[in-house]
Amino acid sequence: MSQCCTFVPPNSISDRSPVRTVKIFQADAQAYTFSQMEATLRRRFYSRNIMNILQYQTMALVEVAMSPAKYAFFHILGYTFFRAAGYIEPTTTLLTAAKVGCTGGTMLAIPFLVVLIVMADHHQYEPESGTVGQQLFVMVEEMLCSAIAAVVGGFMLRGGGRHDLLISVVVGAAGPVISLVLMFSLLGMAIGGAWILKEFRQDWFNRLIRI
Repeated sequence: MSQCCTFVPPNSISDRSPVRTVKIFQADAQAYTFSQMEATLRRRFYSRNIMNILQYQTMALVEVAMSPAKYAFFHILGYTFFRAAGYIEPTTTLLTAAKVGCTGGTMLAIPFLVVLIVMADHHQYEPESGTVGQQLFVMVEEMLCSAIAAVVGGFMLRGGGRHDLLISVVVGAAGPVISLVLMFSLLGMAIGGAWILKEFRQDWFNRLIRI
């Protein structure tokens, strides 16, 4: 009757001494504790930054969340303007232009959100305001971001044609400028209409008193 025997190397017993085994267990425990501590600190860091964003930088978070809609609106304005001026052939629809801006805005919102989480602090977020130079810098920044969003959206939806990408850059960069002009035009029309209505009511009231 055969018996099964297991060969044990001579040095295996000495290599696995109790002292070395304890040291190996301690090293493994320290490595596990360090990795667990690092993961915990990471979770606390990001959760604390997210709470700071929700508490102190709500407007910045709203601005990032509205990036797809904002850049879609800019792209629609730029496309409509250049199409009406005859510089762009009506080969695409407004829905396609909106998709291009929305796609590019979504792709830009992701790194914006990551930077916002990493760089979050306890300072209250305030919209950009100040001198004319600062406002001009904000406008140039919006034009650049809108152009990048248009290029990214156009590349993802329609491919990488040089002519199409150049048109996307021009249309995207013109969107914020057209939006600003349109906003001030509507504001001027509203102020002018209110002033005309006020003068008309005053004149009508004076005539009523004379009667």
